[in-house]
Amino acid sequence: MLWLRWTAVAGVGAGTAATLLGGLAPLIPYLELVNQFRPFLVAASLAVLALCALARRRRLVAAGVALAFANIALMLLPLRLSAPLPTGAVAGPRDQISILTFNVWYANTTPERVVDYVRAVDADHVVLQEAFPDLAPRLVEPLRALYPFVMSLPQNSGGVHLLSKAEPTARGFVSGSPQTPPLVWASFPASSGRSYTVTGIHLAFPFEPQWQEAQTRFLAERLRAAPGPQILVGDLNLAPFTWKLDRLTRSTGLLRHATFALTWPAHRFVPVVLLDNLLASQQFRSAAVTIGPDGLGSDHRPLLFRLALDP
Repeated sequence: MLWLRWTAVAGVGAGTAATLLGGLAPLIPYLELVNQFRPFLVAASLAVLALCALARRRRLVAAGVALAFANIALMLLPLRLSAPLPTGAVAGPRDQISILTFNVWYANTTPERVVDYVRAVDADHVVLQEAFPDLAPRLVEPLRALYPFVMSLPQNSGGVHLLSKAEPTARGFVSGSPQTPPLVWASFPASSGRSYTVTGIHLAFPFEPQWQEAQTRFLAERLRAAPGPQILVGDLNLAPFTWKLDRLTRSTGLLRHATFALTWPAHRFVPVVLLDNLLASQQFRSAAVTIGPDGLGSDHRPLLFRLALDP
């Protein structure tokens, strides 16, 4: 069937072009959008491979196999930078640190549901994003009894808040700009006697790739110079398959604690991509990652991380 053969040829050509364009993201930041949706490229390449097989042309099948293999390999590549599981010596609840991250969405009309959820989760630290001045009091103040220590950005500087049960030994913030992401940070003592630093962040949107480029470079320099174990958590607006996130993890030595979870868009059908994540120093092991429920008034789903800090 001639039409089937030409459809397969067109599919191989389009898939190869998209894959190559994603590889140019380090040179052309806008092309990072291709890498954001790598699993869809994998699904499309497998469909193209099926068409090639039906066309029964050896060269077409070989091209389809190469295309599918390349995209599967690129999708699995982030796993090399994943955090290890905890050993028995550090897996006990007393040795764990729990961190909840949630982009509550600036248009959230049900903040009371968020408050109830945060109380139920009862994490050690909570990082909220897009909790701007009109929304923040309805989220932060009801949680003061559970989280008496709150680190926030100045008004209209990013809507990022770090809530903690433990009193920080140091704290600070960086206001958002095209070169610097809005972030708050605080250092805390661990049960082992060591201290660690949590940085809550909201990186620039995917359609602001030049800002993402500058902000990830700023983060890399900041984290490389920071002393002690580090945790970077929040809405990174970068899927695990993006070049920028890969560069950030490699250049800082941090490891990712989620790869194949789905958190966005939670307000339309089902989430299809992971934009929220946690990166941490190699002293942290990944004890558990839990995706929060839908119905909390946000376009994201929350993520709960349980980490184990090596003694």
